[in-house]
Amino acid sequence: MQPPSVRRPPLATPPSTSTSENGKASSPGLCRRSRPAAEYLLQLPDWRMMETVEEDVEEYSWREVVLPHLVPVVPNAPPELERETGERRRGRDLLVAVDFGPNSKHAFDWALAHFARLADTVHLVHAVSSVHNEIVYEKSRELMEDLAVEAFKTLLVRTKARIVEGEAGNVICREAERLKPAAVIVGTRGRSLIQSVLQGSVSEYCFHNCKAAPIIIVPGKEAGEQSVL
Repeated sequence: MQPPSVRRPPLATPPSTSTSENGKASSPGLCRRSRPAAEYLLQLPDWRMMETVEEDVEEYSWREVVLPHLVPVVPNAPPELERETGERRRGRDLLVAVDFGPNSKHAFDWALAHFARLADTVHLVHAVSSVHNEIVYEKSRELMEDLAVEAFKTLLVRTKARIVEGEAGNVICREAERLKPAAVIVGTRGRSLIQSVLQGSVSEYCFHNCKAAPIIIVPGKEAGEQSVL
């Protein structure tokens, strides 16, 4: 596999240690290592008590998606695994654009296999026509819940999710500006990297307009394990 080509956004100063939402500095995530087989306890929230956060600022409307609380259950876990899954773990923020198509799922799988690390936080973003449509919200919640469980079982990574009203390209770039993630990962229908960037798609829009983070474009499965950064 050829190493991905690199396009990084211009930075005025060298990148510094990122800061998590609780205000504490975060360091690079831990390297992936073999771990004993684990069982996972899925604690679903009480949807009757669910509260939805909404915000309308300059036609920028979004809703947080309430995901299940996932707890690792590892019998006779070694001390290093306990440290990795404890409160002291630190990692990066990764932004993954999702929808109901196969290319989105392929990009998500690629992110877990080739980029995400233990202790990272994966932020799932889904662009929708209206955040007030309860049917759309429920479908998005089901999709993101499945992805969150998969990410946790695969790498023990945490997941946050939100749906945002607007065009997909604009939504992804605005969320990247808000999060300042280590990378923005998007899928595309293109059969090659050149097609992905030139065909006027969402990935092309993000490649040229997202200045807050590196962009990783993951072509469809037919293009193999290639990507552009």
